[in-house]
Amino acid sequence: MTARKLAGPTGFWVGTSPTSRMFVEVPAPPPFPVGTGQKVSFAGHIEANHPGAIKQYALVGADADQLTQQGHQVDVYGNSLRRG
Repeated sequence: MTARKLAGPTGFWVGTSPTSRMFVEVPAPPPFPVGTGQKVSFAGHIEANHPGAIKQYALVGADADQLTQQGHQVDVYGNSLRRG
């Protein structure tokens, strides 16, 4: 998957476009800093957004709206985040 937009050191969006994407949360500290446009892979599960996620990741505008509308995010397992 391609990281489309970052939201702090432990959150980022992945997907095929700015409107076809999902929010991903990795455990802190992440094994490496994810960069916009970087290819990543991981194992995880989909869960409901946790209370305060929008504030925690300082999401505003379309980002906050999309996360709220989707109602869920990907929670990455442990150290499964990989480059490529």
